Amino acid sequence: MRPFSSCILIAKLAEATGVPYLENLAKAAIAVLELLEKVKTNKGRVKELAESIVNTVNVIKSHHVAGREGEKRAEYLADICSEMERCLGDIAEHLNNEIRRHRGIRGFLDANDFRDAIESYKRQIDDLKTDFVIQLILDSLQMQYDSAAENRNKTGAVPRDEIVIHIPIHHARFAMLLFV
Repeated sequence: MRPFSSCILIAKLAEATGVPYLENLAKAAIAVLELLEKVKTNKGRVKELAESIVNTVNVIKSHHVAGREGEKRAEYLADICSEMERCLGDIAEHLNNEIRRHRGIRGFLDANDFRDAIESYKRQIDDLKTDFVIQLILDSLQMQYDSAAENRNKTGAVPRDEIVIHIPIHHARFAMLLFV
């Protein structure tokens, strides 16, 4: 697991990309990571959540850097980033309330509730990451289909509705003798 300082550094690097929606997402991630650093209980789970947040930001950043340009793609990236920013804002608000509320012995007694909240946050982040990856897969499949259709149009080939499999008879007779 990465220490919090490296998670925050990675998020700050994502903030420096110059893309408005990615900058806002990175700022929200930094705010949550700094709050997570202050949490005294459930350190292992908190670090897992922090790493999950940073990994999600990295996946989005790497797709933006390596991806193809286009309005539809940029719009989708902006939507994902704003959704994750909203989710991180909710997490930050809840963390602020938990940190203020759970001091002393009461914080020790409510550690299980906080652990459940952390697990819920982690599921939300993982769901966002899964949605993003599914969209990437669908986007790449659409690109493959478009490329195949373009190649088919260039060559003038018409797609067939049936597939013919050619099996020479002498090979089939030989195979039948082996299994008899």
